[in-house]
Order: sequence, then structure tokens, then C-alpha cells
Amino acid sequence: GPAGALLDRVGRIRTLFFAMLLYVAAGTSGTWVDSLPMLLVGRAMLGISIAAVMTATSTIVGDAFSGIARSRYL
Repeated sequence: GPAGALLDRVGRIRTLFFAMLLYVAAGTSGTWVDSLPMLLVGRAMLGISIAAVMTATSTIVGDAFSGIARSRYL
């Protein structure tokens, strides 16, 4: 998917870092936006950031561990 392609193109750690920044900004957007359309945009960005964070962390775990160690970690 798009998150996996981004990981391959930009790098796993860099993607994780920026996805976490987006997660913070989008997650707190409900406190500083004042319209429903902007709130929905913030929630959409939150969903995108969650997809990128989950994909990046799964990939990093897959790279770092194998076999039984990976099963135990997960």
C-alpha cells in the first residue's frame, strides 16, 4: 500500500518520526480547530498517521527479529 511504498522510498525511521509528528498534530487538532470540516480533516490525517506508524513499527520489528524472537515480541 501507500504506507509501505513510503517506507521503502523514504526509510523506516524517518517515516516513523514524521508519522508520529503528524499523529500528535492531528490528534490534538480537536482542541484548536473550530469547524466540523477541519475536524474531519484532522481525523483523516490521524487515520493516515496511524496507518504509517503501524506499518513502520511492524516493518522495523520484522527487520529486527526473526523466528521465535519475533513471535515473542509481537
